[in-house]
Amino acid sequence: MPQSPHPCYGPAHEYTQNDEVKKTVRSIYALALVRTEEIDECWSMIHAEAPVNEYLMKLMDYFVDT
Repeated sequence: MPQSPHPCYGPAHEYTQNDEVKKTVRSIYALALVRTEEIDECWSMIHAEAPVNEYLMKLMDYFVDT
């Protein structure tokens, strides 16, 4: 049986320990407050400024796919 990752690592750890990840996640959440016609432009800006991070990329993929 595979072991689960250490509980101190993962998306929550990245959010609390990496300010760039936190900024990007908050920006994604703020899209709910953006006018519909501006969402694509704002998403492009968020994506362009996002740090390379495994967990963040999974979150961003989720938003694109749904």
